[in-house]
Amino acid sequence: TIGEEKAQNPLLRERDRGQRLACKHSQRGAVRARDSGNRADVAFAETGTLPYLARKHGPAEVAITIRATRLPTGVVPAARSAHALAVIRRAYPAVEDCGDALSGALMNAGPVIHPPLIMMNAAPLQHFPAWDIHNEGTQPAVRSVTDQLDAERIAVREALGYGAPHFPLADHYNNDQWMYGDAHKKLVDSGDWREKIDLHSHRYMREDTAMGLALLVSVGRHAGVDTPVAARLLAMAGAVVGEDLARGARTLDGLGLGGLGDREAGPPVGGGQPGRLQRLEPVLAQPVQRRPAGHRRQQ
Repeated sequence: TIGEEKAQNPLLRERDRGQRLACKHSQRGAVRARDSGNRADVAFAETGTLPYLARKHGPAEVAITIRATRLPTGVVPAARSAHALAVIRRAYPAVEDCGDALSGALMNAGPVIHPPLIMMNAAPLQHFPAWDIHNEGTQPAVRSVTDQLDAERIAVREALGYGAPHFPLADHYNNDQWMYGDAHKKLVDSGDWREKIDLHSHRYMREDTAMGLALLVSVGRHAGVDTPVAARLLAMAGAVVGEDLARGARTLDGLGLGGLGDREAGPPVGGGQPGRLQRLEPVLAQPVQRRPAGHRRQQ
């Protein structure tokens, strides 16, 4: 199990059989893992969120505030799901099968919770030395936008034939049924999310928005589903950073999957049928744009 930004080719050899690569909450890292043309016999798994929420407290100290209680995970090729998930479950018992890697990517909570929080808290984030977007930054107006954005995500999933559970983000605030259980109060009480967020470099912008939200908008477009809230948040974020985020590397076009649609992709996952990405294996080897050198992922 390694992160998506590690050098994958030396680890994945053509002669090796039956390897599993878990891409935790990686904005379609399960697809990008093959961008160099590596054709090793590997199953790639994509989780819907991080296994734990953590913050660095010092040079040698990391605090784990919350551990995931449910980890919806998609695998490509989907035919290897049972075997891959059985192996990953040894390290992360909370793993749940949610179909193929595209389904796993569309479970990603980051592009739903973080873009509204950072864009609707942009002024205090830039004015104050530290600001807690999950505490005073989470107000009814923000929640309303988040709910609408999440409804668009679920509509895209349903249009592609993915069934429940969709893990609606509202459960994170209202009950214990979400991926981290009843976690919102613990997250706020910890105080660890009172921090400085640079809107040009923080992963909430560079990953959850520029990658994850851009993916949602592009998948919605190819699936024929309107995503007005997602598209407008993406446009606002692009105005902040001075980039056209709708044309990024993690859109379907950027991943070489621009032809994805119900007709080309085949039947929904389930009952032993092939997953949507299995028929697109040849394009998974196409290279995509890498992040600028020196960019570091915040934990």
